Amino acid sequence: MQDLVAAFHISERQFQKRFARVVGISPQLFIRVRRVNEALRLMHSGWYERLSDVAYTLNYYDQSHFIRDMKSFSWVSPKHIAMKVSEFHSDLAGSSYL
Repeated sequence: MQDLVAAFHISERQFQKRFARVVGISPQLFIRVRRVNEALRLMHSGWYERLSDVAYTLNYYDQSHFIRDMKSFSWVSPKHIAMKVSEFHSDLAGSSYL
């Protein structure tokens, strides 16, 4: 965010106000939503065996921070989400969920 503030030659508060007016949410919430979406994509990709690897890749401070952030958006743990995603894909691409 600091790079954007410097590029636009405005204060951080002015950037936050303009961002919220245009996008509809604060820049901080937007970043959190993007990180959670990226975590879901990485978990779905199967490239990572452990959730701590996903958390590290997305620059979370630690795994517990990652878990708290995921729970705040989905109300369930990332492990539960990962199990449901793999269950969905192993069931003929989710045919029983239609």
